[in-house]
Amino acid sequence: MTSLTALASEVAAGRSACLGDGSYTGSVDLSNPSSQRAVVTQEGAAVVHGQLRLNSSHIELNGLVVDSAAGTGIDADCVRIQVTGGTDLRVINSKLGACARDAIRMAFNLGRHDTAVRIQGNTLHDSAWNACTCYMRGGRFVDNLVQNIGNDALDLWGDSNLARHNVFRDLDGGDVNHNDVLQTWQIASDPATGDPLTNFVFERNIVDTVTGSNAHGLMVQGGAVNHELTIRSNLFRDIGSIGILLDGATEVKASANTFVRAGALDTLEWKAGATGTIDSNIFYAAASAGSQPWYQDATSSPSHVYNLAWGGRLLSDEPSGLNGDPLFHDPDGTLDSDRDGDFRILDPSSPAVDRGNPAITSRTDILGRSIFNFHVDQGAFEYAPD
Repeated sequence: MTSLTALASEVAAGRSACLGDGSYTGSVDLSNPSSQRAVVTQEGAAVVHGQLRLNSSHIELNGLVVDSAAGTGIDADCVRIQVTGGTDLRVINSKLGACARDAIRMAFNLGRHDTAVRIQGNTLHDSAWNACTCYMRGGRFVDNLVQNIGNDALDLWGDSNLARHNVFRDLDGGDVNHNDVLQTWQIASDPATGDPLTNFVFERNIVDTVTGSNAHGLMVQGGAVNHELTIRSNLFRDIGSIGILLDGATEVKASANTFVRAGALDTLEWKAGATGTIDSNIFYAAASAGSQPWYQDATSSPSHVYNLAWGGRLLSDEPSGLNGDPLFHDPDGTLDSDRDGDFRILDPSSPAVDRGNPAITSRTDILGRSIFNFHVDQGAFEYAPD
């Protein structure tokens, strides 16, 4: 295809389409009447300066380059998924940014969230607002690089979603926005509120540098309607205010994560009746308003076992836990420029090795490795000899 009009016509006929090399200015509406997926891709170095709008199910954007830096209002998103209650929607291996609002924005669809959504292998960058505003059921947000975002990386609602193996880096809302890697809320008067976040898994992600005095890693607000959240094998480092804020969420499992300077106020904050477990984590240079490396108010009751703390707020009451230097590979970042590997465990004498919860008999760590030597390690990185 050599025009956006021709591209839309091909998809409207239920066929896949390839955008030819070149620069294309303008926005395009894509609607596929078929139950077969229409794949929109490009060859050469095609760039769309405008917005792609998905108005039906069964559409995949694959390998596209889109910027919408000049857009305004709802036209400012790079990709806008306008179908309500759609299915089989994919944004794959694309580069979206700069965007004057969101890189990807789904239309508000309370009670009718899109299903079988896959956002994978993309670079989402330089968005003035969010990388993705997502209303999904069973959605997959995996293998993406999200960087230089002005507000939130993910505003997310819905049941049985997965965020896995992403890198979230350099979110900077200054002191204007409370920028978060992930935020969800339940406010009846807010038209942006979607279905509660339930049965959610956040695993094997790198959260690196979320700046601002009101910046958070994960911010889950809305009480016990948000429940059964699993947060495991992630690296949280250098977060401005609070690493994870759980406002009333229940049945939360925070296990085998590495927290490094992950919040100037609190590394992990449980409030308003939040419940769950804190298990086999490493807290390094942790801040806390409480007596542990995390804070819990009088109404919240997380259990905690087999954690390791050093260099900040230490464990004060955990018989299975330990205060000790985990002997990270490069905690000060002076050996090389690889920020992602600074907090690996390469020394077999590290107190984190084989010291995780023995009830954890299988895991995949942040690098994709399984348990070495039959005993799980504390933190996001399993020790393995070279």
